[in-house]
Amino acid sequence: MSDNDVFADGHGWAEAEGDDHLSDEELKKRLADAPAPILWKVLVRPRPPKRMSSGGLYLPGQAQDAEAHLNYVAQVVALGPLAGKSEKFEGSWDIKAGDWIVYGRYVGQRMTHRDVRLLMVDDDQIQGKLADPYALKIYT
Repeated sequence: MSDNDVFADGHGWAEAEGDDHLSDEELKKRLADAPAPILWKVLVRPRPPKRMSSGGLYLPGQAQDAEAHLNYVAQVVALGPLAGKSEKFEGSWDIKAGDWIVYGRYVGQRMTHRDVRLLMVDDDQIQGKLADPYALKIYT
């Protein structure tokens, strides 16, 4: 992966579960040799769960685990060479590294690479693009 594949929008990813203590530079190093997506695959990093309530109280681990389980929002890390280029997208594909996306509930291959949570999804499993990843609340 190139430098353009990671941190493309300038957002820090230091708040993700398991890597919240790492600087952006350390995360960039850890993701430098992350699995590169092939064909129409897209590598994303799920949004970290909230660690504090809106009132300023730290959430217990069980609440954080529940939010992580119900999370369907991620930031794009890298795209395979054919991602979004199928005729089914008809020029409407506007996803790039650094974008926040919404994906389906039971999609992709979950993995951890150097203690960073990642998910490999197909391009057609991406359901939408978000401007603010924390504005969306998913209910089941």
